[in-house]
Amino acid sequence: MLIKKLLTTNDAATLLLLLGGVFLTAGLTYVFPFLSVFTVGFGLFVFLLVYTFFLRTQRHLYANAAAAAGLARQTEAFQGLMSMIDLRAPLPPTGGWAASPDYLNVIVENLLRYRPRTVIECGSGVSTLITAYILEKIGGGKIYSLDHEQKFGQQTAELLQLHGLTDYAEVIYAPLTTHHIGDKTYQWYDLSRLPTTAPIDFITVDGPPITLQKNARYPALPLLSARCADRVCVVIDDFNRPDDAATGQMWLREFSYAALTEIATEKGTGVMILKR
Repeated sequence: MLIKKLLTTNDAATLLLLLGGVFLTAGLTYVFPFLSVFTVGFGLFVFLLVYTFFLRTQRHLYANAAAAAGLARQTEAFQGLMSMIDLRAPLPPTGGWAASPDYLNVIVENLLRYRPRTVIECGSGVSTLITAYILEKIGGGKIYSLDHEQKFGQQTAELLQLHGLTDYAEVIYAPLTTHHIGDKTYQWYDLSRLPTTAPIDFITVDGPPITLQKNARYPALPLLSARCADRVCVVIDDFNRPDDAATGQMWLREFSYAALTEIATEKGTGVMILKR
């Protein structure tokens, strides 16, 4: 079992040492006949075990250090977030499947910079609450959050009610429906349920799930662009994922007046400004 672990390790240095140990054992027993192959081989085997344990421990330490650094960054981001809003009820958990604090900070920063009046959100949750709080802070505007999961949308709607933010946010149950864009077909939100005709000047993209199909979030701009104001800010979550990064590049090619900035957050964030 121990030999199998050594032979299946991904660490190239360990494999090289193992091969070197075989040749060294043969050489030592040839030069010093009084040494048995078993004695030398066993000593080298023990050395390899210790060295492999050292490498694995080192990797775990590096991983733990990276996790601790990430936790510290998210804690700082959350503290900064809380300094911007006055909560009237507990905030649901952030991170994991939910929006991370550093991503929420990017949303807040751009909301304060561009002061939008109409925000469209793809996928409801804690980001809906934060956006509504900021719209209240800047004195107006409304977020319309599209959610194809009626259960999750209802939970967000109840949180908005609890926080007293229904004047600034509305969750719309928008089942996924078939959309034809060019020669391709996508499953995306049903926009017939969107109640506003006001020009859209801010979009956050954190849905639908990318497991639906390749470039599942691509339809956001092609389907909403006709409703957009002359300037619109688009904030994209999960930009570290190749699929979402590719979607950003597709938008850049399609909308020549767009500019994209990548921001180093936990999951990666893209900020695109479209200015006609």
